[in-house]
Amino acid sequence: MKRILLIAAICFMTVSCTQDVVMSLYSDVPAVHFGPEGGNFNMVLFTNGSSWTATCDDPAVTFSPTSGSYTTPMHVEVKDNPEHFTKAIPIKFTSTLDDKSKSYNVVITQDCSPFVIAEEDTQRIGAEGGTVRFVVNSNKPWIVDTPTGTALPYTVDPLQGGPNRTTISVTAAPNNTGVERVLPFYVVLDGFSGSSARVLLMVIQGA
Repeated sequence: MKRILLIAAICFMTVSCTQDVVMSLYSDVPAVHFGPEGGNFNMVLFTNGSSWTATCDDPAVTFSPTSGSYTTPMHVEVKDNPEHFTKAIPIKFTSTLDDKSKSYNVVITQDCSPFVIAEEDTQRIGAEGGTVRFVVNSNKPWIVDTPTGTALPYTVDPLQGGPNRTTISVTAAPNNTGVERVLPFYVVLDGFSGSSARVLLMVIQGA
C-alpha cells in the first residue's frame, strides 16, 4: 500500500511540475465612460506576471504608474474631448512571466461636445433668385432660426433635423432692390448653447 501511495505521489509531482503556468492579467475596472469634459478614476491591476507595462496612443489620457508588478493601484486622468466624434481610447497592459506574455485592454469611451458644422457657410445667387443648398452635420437635433420682422424674401427647408448629415435648401425670391443683399439664418442645436452649438449660414444675392 505504501508503495502505491509513493508512486501516486511521484506521478502527481511530475504532472504538477510539467504543467504550464496560466498567466492572469485583469483590472477591477474593465471599462469607463466619460462625458466630453473628461475626468479621472482609480483602478487596480492584477497579474501573476513578473512585470507589466501600460501604453496609450491618445495624449488626452495620462496615468501613473506606467509599469509595475503583481497587484498595483493606478490613477488615470482623461482630458476634454474637442473632436467631433465619440472616442474609444484603450489603455493597453502587457505582462510578462518568464518567456510568456499577455495583453489586456481597459477601454475608455468618451463622448464629444454637442456640435453643428457646415461644409460651406456662404452661398451666392443671382438677382433672379433660385435655390441654393447647404450641407450641415451635427450630433444633436437642430432647428433653423431666421430673422424676425417683415416677411423674408427667402424660405429655408427643412426647418429642423439632425443628428446626421443633412442638406438644407434655401430658395430666394428675385432681388428687385437694386443693391446686393444678404439673406442670413442660423442652424442651432435644440436645447444647447455655445459657439459650437450654432452656425451662421448666409446667401449673398446679387443686384
